[in-house]
Amino acid sequence: MKKFKTKYFIFILLSMLIMFSFLLPHFEDLPVGARIAGLNNCATALGDDIFAYYFNPAALENLNKLELGMDYNRLHLGLTDGSNISSSMFLIGKKFKKVGGFLFGYRQVGLVNYYIEREFSLGFGREINIKDNSINLGTKINILSKEFKKTLYTENAVNLLTGDFKNGVDPVFSNGYYKMAVGLDFGLIYEFLNNHRIGVLFENINEPNIGIKEIDVVERIIKFGYLFKYHKIKAISDLSLSNTGIIFALSGEREINILHTDKLFLRGGLGFGNRDYSNLSLGISFVYRELFQFDYGFNYLLRGLLNLGGSHQISLLIKF
Repeated sequence: MKKFKTKYFIFILLSMLIMFSFLLPHFEDLPVGARIAGLNNCATALGDDIFAYYFNPAALENLNKLELGMDYNRLHLGLTDGSNISSSMFLIGKKFKKVGGFLFGYRQVGLVNYYIEREFSLGFGREINIKDNSINLGTKINILSKEFKKTLYTENAVNLLTGDFKNGVDPVFSNGYYKMAVGLDFGLIYEFLNNHRIGVLFENINEPNIGIKEIDVVERIIKFGYLFKYHKIKAISDLSLSNTGIIFALSGEREINILHTDKLFLRGGLGFGNRDYSNLSLGISFVYRELFQFDYGFNYLLRGLLNLGGSHQISLLIKF
């Protein structure tokens, strides 16, 4: 990406900050792909593979090949009640000359036999030139839905004060068990001095209402990211702001060449925030001849849900 004059970047950034000066929280903000999980969810300025493109669609201009990504995340392994919470994802992206990069994604998060969230996404990103200088812009439309499964408790409401059954459907589900809404994301990436990159991301700009009985918005969030690359090392940071608080994360990634074109990547990160949030992440990747990439990411909450097995995430990336 060509250099973009600082004054243009500052003007665009300040305009967006004024527009979104009142920040509200986002829905559950899970890592997109095992590599990003290993980087403690630092990906606003990453922009170099299909999972990072999904995270910030402004980077879709960087697509050089058709890319396919698959991901599985087993969340909070070892919960005492035996709950099986997991997420899975499928992504495909391609760039068309003189048009830009496109991405389609499907993501599912659920608690087996009780609850499921689905997200269909269509993203677009391209490079915008101003007087021989450029900045990457992108947007993503997300079709969101959530569904509760029928259980003994949903079909037989309980009086929370007496514990008696009301012999009827819980009033929360009187209008059904399913709700759908549409959300909109917008991002930008600005690269300067060859090895520095800044990213900004606005998620759920329109705050879609996903409530089944009452209003329950998927709240807006803003993220700032910075990436510095030095030879085979990347240092990445993210700042996430919402009305529920602030999360700041730092991470690093080291590339190791093995067997000609094959590569190994090691990474790790730390995240901190209000409400006693503290998280450790670790990860590893193996790249085979720039065609296949296998990722593993591990996240462990240092406060809160202690004595668990952490969250384990695996991904496969294929480039055609």
